Amino acid sequence: MVDLIEITGGYEKDPDVEKLDLSNPAHVKLALLSQGMRFHESALLPVGSKVKEKIRSYNSSDFTKIVTVPQELILGDDIVVGTHWRDESPWEIAAEDEGFALNYDGKRITGVGFHDRPEYYDREVVKGIPAKRIGVTLGMGAVSFFMRETCTYWEGAQPCKFCSLKATQNRYGETEQYKNSDMVRALLSTIQETGDHLHHIQFSGGSIWNHDDEFREYIEAVKAASDTLGRRIDGNLITMPPRDLSLIDEAYAAGMNHISFNLEVWDPALFKEVCPGKDESYGRDNMIAALEYAAGVFKNGTYTTFVGGLEPLESMFEGWDYLAARGVAPAFNVFHPTPGSIYQGKKAPGVGYLIEAAGKLQDVYQSHDFEGLLCKCCNRNALDNEAKEGYFK
Repeated sequence: MVDLIEITGGYEKDPDVEKLDLSNPAHVKLALLSQGMRFHESALLPVGSKVKEKIRSYNSSDFTKIVTVPQELILGDDIVVGTHWRDESPWEIAAEDEGFALNYDGKRITGVGFHDRPEYYDREVVKGIPAKRIGVTLGMGAVSFFMRETCTYWEGAQPCKFCSLKATQNRYGETEQYKNSDMVRALLSTIQETGDHLHHIQFSGGSIWNHDDEFREYIEAVKAASDTLGRRIDGNLITMPPRDLSLIDEAYAAGMNHISFNLEVWDPALFKEVCPGKDESYGRDNMIAALEYAAGVFKNGTYTTFVGGLEPLESMFEGWDYLAARGVAPAFNVFHPTPGSIYQGKKAPGVGYLIEAAGKLQDVYQSHDFEGLLCKCCNRNALDNEAKEGYFK
């Protein structure tokens, strides 16, 4: 069991919350991504039966000993926000007569909903293995395959400092350590039988030192998914780039529509600090070159994630502008401290930081006509869709 440390030592009121329009669901999402939330026991009763529970493949941002919690909340306009439990948060979800309410400092702000638990979760798609241990539905219908629950960077004591992959697996062990193409085929076939929502498919996983071999494994998984569904795949392939850049062409030919090589931060010194394994195994400049190459293959489908809160806005915005001019869309995920990560004691960014970042992201997405990485009802911890749709200005 990983020890859960206290994050803030108690709730510190963030005056920038007053700048938000809490009738705007995207502003509520921004506040929740900054401050987390907690759940009254009345809101947890249907979780794991009617309501979809959280299944942790690689990270858990919940600082609570309660294991069965919802995967995410549904706000107005079908905006989805991931669950990040903080006991000191001013935001609480509780049952009410007609459903569930989100309260701020004891005042009701809005009604909220949860996603139904997928029927396929308890199906045995591989002998002795429930489907939920192979693929997990995020949001309304983004099925995520975390193909490898180990990572060379952890083994070499060089993990990305916001990552808690090893601790999460040790504590929860809720998914299979390795998934293969046969598992991908079996699970997607089962989802087709059950009729569960399937908007997107996401592939990701821990890295190995030989990035070409790592990438080839993903190509086989993409082929399995594309062949099973009989179409190209909307979703995302998240991986380290290969050394042999021609493999990127193969991933596109296999049927993938979007690809992400995640820099996490832009500043070169911070990249070395935050992502020492990535820096040693591939290097920041090489990753940027790979992104530019991918943008020529995956037209309007190349992304890199920035972890909001790990670097100053000025530096992050410089990276967004540089990459956007070259056809690479910046995806913006908000940093959350996770138990067992090196940064488990670091605070999430404040509301003011996120307000400014969201406004800039809106300018970038609208001026370059970028689309959100996933649809609004599936993208839980990013603000890309809301920025594209103009919620922040």
